Amino acid sequence: MDATPAPRRLSRWQKLAAVFGPTAIVVVFGLLAYWGTVREREERNAVIESHRVIETSQTLVARLVDAESRQRGYLLTGRERYFRPYEADRAGARAALAELRRLTGDSRSEQARIDTLGRLMESKFREMEETVRIRREQELGEAMQVVLTDRGERTMDEARRIAAALHDEETAELEERRTREARYAGTLTLILIAGTLGAGAASLLLNTLFGRYAAAQASFAETLRERTEAAETANQAKAKFLAAMSHDLRTPLNAIGGYTELLEMGIRGPVTPEQSRDLQRIRAGTRHLLAMINDILNFARLEAGRVEIRPEDVLADAVVRNLESSVLPQVAARGLEYLYEGCDPALVVRADPVKMEQILLNLLTNAIKFTEPGGRITVACAGEGGKLAVRVRDTGRGIPPEKLPGIFEPFVQVDRELTAESHQGVGLGLAISRELARAMGGDLAAESAPGRGSCFTLRLPLAPRPAPGARPPVRAAVSRDGGAPRS
Repeated sequence: MDATPAPRRLSRWQKLAAVFGPTAIVVVFGLLAYWGTVREREERNAVIESHRVIETSQTLVARLVDAESRQRGYLLTGRERYFRPYEADRAGARAALAELRRLTGDSRSEQARIDTLGRLMESKFREMEETVRIRREQELGEAMQVVLTDRGERTMDEARRIAAALHDEETAELEERRTREARYAGTLTLILIAGTLGAGAASLLLNTLFGRYAAAQASFAETLRERTEAAETANQAKAKFLAAMSHDLRTPLNAIGGYTELLEMGIRGPVTPEQSRDLQRIRAGTRHLLAMINDILNFARLEAGRVEIRPEDVLADAVVRNLESSVLPQVAARGLEYLYEGCDPALVVRADPVKMEQILLNLLTNAIKFTEPGGRITVACAGEGGKLAVRVRDTGRGIPPEKLPGIFEPFVQVDRELTAESHQGVGLGLAISRELARAMGGDLAAESAPGRGSCFTLRLPLAPRPAPGARPPVRAAVSRDGGAPRS
């Protein structure tokens, strides 16, 4: 009998791509993300420096005005106590001038203005000190003759003009820097999202490739070991990428949300109603994007087996009722009717309470999203053969029979074209919910028909009955960890 031919091995280039591909993706997008972060930080620092230049120039002029007030007070009264703060004003003005030189060291035009401003400032100080000296040695009239020459007034006018020009130039530069900062923040966000999706797609592709070859090479231990090591390398690269990117993905989005709130509060100036609506759209888009990123990261953690399940005994009725505070405002806004048929208060489910509530909140959110105004959402639960069955039923448009088997697959969205863009996700909510249900020893199923609504049933194991006389601890309420994913 002929020997069974060995399965075809991966080529050298395929092995190199499998081993180094995910790492290369992480490195490339990591460098791009670092570049975007550095540029954004540079522009943010430049914006801060522009504010400092404006504030410092205003401080300098204010110090000159204060010094002039000390001079006039002394000339009119002859009392030294009116002139005593003059030295502090002069020192403050000179300190402000030095700070302006430091802040504008990279701008020749601004340095030239500051040089002129410095000469005018010293000229004004000399004029003020000359009048004070004359007042001390002679009569008021002699000192006022110097003041009435208007030399000091012309100097102050010129100083104000230069300070105003400096202010205008910095204000124009500030607007440009803000624009660049926002552009870099947007670019960084796109880089991070593309990197996450690219690494995830590459990892999924490699996992599929290794799965096919593993079955064909079961009898070849040496080859199997090589491919297992390559798969582990890919998974480690994906895990490292997710650990590094989960924070970096949220940071720029939170920064965008924070700057949007600052603008809405009017800190940077008055906001027109049209601008306020645009800012609200930006905030909504940011929240939507952050939710989609969370879906992708949650699904990747499930695939990598990094989601921890902490089962405990929980009152089923308390879990369902605890959801009402989250869903009732959405139900009212959508113009729907919500009905909870109740649950046996004695039913105790053995599950992770946070994960259980996450699944149910996702089902309710989907029911609200796909039910037209005037419809109804009904929730019921009961014990069925050692399992708790929680049913979420709606009167929405329903799901076609040919699409029903695939709704729990990742990245699948039914009737996406009929869903508002603001409610669209990435098609992972139901996939994540079913995986969480199965991880807790249960399952998630669906029944639907076009025009007759849908019914999703979550089944989880009931807690074992306690021995006679024993009263085990039972959780009566659940605390949520940030809401449910969306399908």
